Amino acid sequence: MKFSHLKVGERFLLKGELYVKATPLLANHADTGVNKVVPKYMNVELAEPGTADAVVFNKPDEMLEYIVSELSDAINSSTLSDAGKELVHNEIKRIQLEATKKIK
Repeated sequence: MKFSHLKVGERFLLKGELYVKATPLLANHADTGVNKVVPKYMNVELAEPGTADAVVFNKPDEMLEYIVSELSDAINSSTLSDAGKELVHNEIKRIQLEATKKIK
C-alpha cells in the first residue's frame, strides 16, 4: 500500500521498522519518536490491518491545532537557523490566526 493511503495515526512497517503516520509526509519511529519524511508514493505495509488508532478530529479548529503542532515540531527539529525557525513560526502563527477567523 502507498504511504498516502494511510490515515494519520496508523502504524506501518517501512524497511522492517515500525512507524506511525504523523502527517501526510511525516512518520514517527514507533520506538524512538524520530521523524522521517516519507514520500507519498512509498510502499509500506500496515502493521495492524484495520487499526483504529488513527487521529480523529470532530472540529476544524482541532485539526488546525494539530497541524500547527506538527509543523512546529518539524521546524524545531529542522536544520534551519534560529532566525529561520522564528520566521517560519511567525508565519505559521499568522496563517493560523487567519484560518481560525474563517473557521468560526
